[in-house]
Amino acid sequence: MLMLQNKKFDNYKAYKAGIITLEVFKKEKRDYEKREEIIDNKIEALTQKMEVLQSNVEDSEVTAKEFNRLSPFEKLNREMVDVFIDRIEIDHRGRLGVVWNFEDIF
Repeated sequence: MLMLQNKKFDNYKAYKAGIITLEVFKKEKRDYEKREEIIDNKIEALTQKMEVLQSNVEDSEVTAKEFNRLSPFEKLNREMVDVFIDRIEIDHRGRLGVVWNFEDIF
């Protein structure tokens, strides 16, 4: 961003020195401002993605802490079901599927 601002200032100096015309100065200024807007939008999008990822990390840390607190275990109790399992599904053939509250790293 600083580099674009420096280029805009250099462009202005070139205009004031008579090296470029007013039309060229205005066109290049608009081009630099469009680039700045694109960069600002990308920064905003990346900031939002970082916030989502940070939230996911925090959720994972909570799940990991809960897992460590409740392990080791051989069978599930109600508290463990509430912490680890989102839902249990049964398909049309009667097969059970477990939807976990966390992502499997494997």
